[in-house]
Amino acid sequence: MTGAWGDVPDELLLEIFSYLDVEDLVCRAQRVCSRWREVSSDTRLWTSLEYCPSPGVCCEEVRSFLLQVPQLRRFRLCAHDQVDTIVEMLPDYCPNIDTLRLQYSRRACSHEGLLAKLLFCLENIRCLEISLVEIDDELLGTFWLAQNLQSLSLKLTTCDWKLHRLLSHVTHNCISLKELRISVQNDMFDSDLKGLVQKVNKLLTHFSYASGDGFNQDTSNIFYQCTNMKSLAINRSTFYAGIENLELIGKLPQLENLAIFCMNVAPDSLAQLFLDNSWNKLVKLDFVGLKGFDNSSLEHVFRACPNLQELNLCDSSISDEGFQPVCNPGSRLKRLALNGTRLTDAGLQNVHRCRRLEALNVEDCPYLTGNIAIHIAKCARLTDLDVGNNAWVTGETVKTLLLCPRLERLGAEFCPNITAACFESIVLPRNFRRVRVTCADHTELENLLEVAGRKSFLSIASWCFSIPDYVS
Repeated sequence: MTGAWGDVPDELLLEIFSYLDVEDLVCRAQRVCSRWREVSSDTRLWTSLEYCPSPGVCCEEVRSFLLQVPQLRRFRLCAHDQVDTIVEMLPDYCPNIDTLRLQYSRRACSHEGLLAKLLFCLENIRCLEISLVEIDDELLGTFWLAQNLQSLSLKLTTCDWKLHRLLSHVTHNCISLKELRISVQNDMFDSDLKGLVQKVNKLLTHFSYASGDGFNQDTSNIFYQCTNMKSLAINRSTFYAGIENLELIGKLPQLENLAIFCMNVAPDSLAQLFLDNSWNKLVKLDFVGLKGFDNSSLEHVFRACPNLQELNLCDSSISDEGFQPVCNPGSRLKRLALNGTRLTDAGLQNVHRCRRLEALNVEDCPYLTGNIAIHIAKCARLTDLDVGNNAWVTGETVKTLLLCPRLERLGAEFCPNITAACFESIVLPRNFRRVRVTCADHTELENLLEVAGRKSFLSIASWCFSIPDYVS
């Protein structure tokens, strides 16, 4: 290639190509010229590229693509009609795969011995993720082939004696295993939980579970063994948690992600938990549906987690006064979800003081008014904003929100006062990328498309239109 692109150094081209997905790289960039093809084949680029065939792609298309990418290292497959046929291609066409993710794996491994064949033929596999419906003898006999496996992720629907057998096989045979992720979707007994954690203790780095009953002190104590735990998600919707049940979290100093979903927490327990402990590595915190906030809870949270970057308070009981510690100029917070809360303008008016904030979600916040748009527009780094399902969002509100200097994406679905006429007087910034709106009916959709086309909005931003399901 001659001209300006011909003078671009290989290292810079490599950096540009790193922003492409694997299909764009192979089907477009590699076909420009021989130099681009050579640069795009650099092994450094392929360490992070993942190929995931879409459910509608036929086997022949997948086969044709895999033939072009023998250097492929990461492969993911989910909800495809011909899972067995596609997975069987991998050892022949892409022998260097080191990361394999199979969702709905009873479907993925319906062919007898398929997973065992993959582990035998793909000697470089270091990371394996499988979603199970049930654990059988075939699966139990597979892991003796996975001696080089370093990361294993299991997404399960039940926790029973079969899981204990599986973990025994894993801990005995996977001698290189460094990271174990377990997600249990349904209720589990304390005895099952105790047996599970005792088997894997320091290997367990990510754990997600749900149960309708409380755990006892004996069960709590076993978490003290999991000193390498990085991610913990607790969902106990009917359990009233006192500090004696939350204090186990304080014994996990390596936590990076913590989620406490739909729990009724004793009023002083949450504040006490973060008052007594500190997590310098914690960057993401989810308090979805959490009840029991007091006005000092978040103050203690930010003191205990100085590097917190993501906070989710969706449907929580946070008050205006209790929210104020979030509005701290020294905060590192980048993403904030407040959808479904009862915050008012008085509580959110200082949100712009959170200087690093990049994403804000205030969907379904009926106690806010259109006046809050003035304060949101002052967020200097905000790029993503969701204001859907709010009657206070009007054309004037949107116009004010678009004054936010770096805003790129705006979600305004199911806002009854947003119509095609609202966009007649709106000017989209040049850096704008995406708008999401819901149209009341097909006529309103046609009107909005007409306005967007006439004002050249379609060339500035991508639009995501939706019509409610009840509209025929």
